[in-house]
Amino acid sequence: IYFTQDFVYITIDIKGQCVTDNLIMVMRKIDSTKTYVAESVLGVNKDSVDFDKPINISQGVQLRIHITYIHDNSEVDPADHYNGLLQQAVKGGKLQEIIKNEWDLTSLPFVGDIKCVFQRSKEKQQIEKGPKLEDTKEMKQRSIDMNKSINVKRSRYNSNLV
Repeated sequence: IYFTQDFVYITIDIKGQCVTDNLIMVMRKIDSTKTYVAESVLGVNKDSVDFDKPINISQGVQLRIHITYIHDNSEVDPADHYNGLLQQAVKGGKLQEIIKNEWDLTSLPFVGDIKCVFQRSKEKQQIEKGPKLEDTKEMKQRSIDMNKSINVKRSRYNSNLV
């Protein structure tokens, strides 16, 4: 998938005493959180989103999210788009409320340090870069070899005509 599909990589820090006191529940409830975050906050199908196991950080956890990106021919940077949706959800308290309810926390957690990065597939990166120098040399040599072969066949053909 990494080779052929574009994706957006997101990290979000979720902090607070309520999180550190409930780490076991946090780790168990990540799949149900995925559905709410994907559909209610990011507006994408949950099957297009993968959550890695949360990483322990100082005073909480870090969520790492991969969204398979479907091109819609718009000029909007997908990382900026998802970052805006997440910032809006944090500002309105929606994301904190989802996390509190899904993780059975006693209070609202702090949600911050949101980072979103758009990553082109390896395949598209190679296409955009063009062929490698070695590939170009190999292609040039093949072309020379083909031309020699064609010239040999032409000379044989012409000699048979005479």
